[in-house]
Amino acid sequence: MEDLSGLHSLYADSRTWWNVPGSPYLEQERTEALLCSWIEDWKEDNLGYWTISDKSGAFIGVGGVKLCGGAWNVLCCIRTKYWHLGYATYAVRCAMAVAKCRSPKIPIFISTPANNYATILIAERLDFTVIRRDVEPEDTSISRRVYADRPVSDEALINYLTARQTMPSLT
Repeated sequence: MEDLSGLHSLYADSRTWWNVPGSPYLEQERTEALLCSWIEDWKEDNLGYWTISDKSGAFIGVGGVKLCGGAWNVLCCIRTKYWHLGYATYAVRCAMAVAKCRSPKIPIFISTPANNYATILIAERLDFTVIRRDVEPEDTSISRRVYADRPVSDEALINYLTARQTMPSLT
């Protein structure tokens, strides 16, 4: 729980949510519940999302992979003062490496709002392919793109998207 303060400052910052108006994490209790769910992922799967710090220990953001419907879901969210410095690309690249090392046959997905240009650029730079364009189930006014690191079956995509609907926001 030592990272709760940094995580909450990231998720409560409206600039983090510039492309999805209205942060759902204004109350620290909600951020704490999210962090607790991530800790449970580590207990269950020995892998999940992690925090990112610089050499001095300053909180930069979060990243990692989580099992989701038989696939890996990539998460990366960086504090605004660290944007455009390569941290997000590095975090996603590390998440991919861990997922491929752990379970090379399991596909890796990135789901992002269609106007999240930084994530789209990272996904494309790391050779992910758009496999679906649709809307976020929680808010159909938000267009999204779903990327995969390889061709996937319709069943794998449906399993991932179904499982993703039960995950907390921004995961």
